Amino acid sequence: KDSFTKELIYGGMSQNTITISYREFSDNTARPAFTQELKYDFSQSEPIGFRGARFQVVKATNTGLVYNVIKPLD
Repeated sequence: KDSFTKELIYGGMSQNTITISYREFSDNTARPAFTQELKYDFSQSEPIGFRGARFQVVKATNTGLVYNVIKPLD
């Protein structure tokens, strides 16, 4: 059976900029055309939004992210 998944991967924070990667997989294989690196200014972007999803960042460091999901990915 074909499977399709989407994921957001936290890449860290540098100078108030949060880096997140978005990837789509089809049959457990990453689809290169559907990989995107996102950057958000932590000091100005509340909540963070992408593809219909909304996240409220509670705490961000270079090694971890604490957040609340307001709305999941479409």
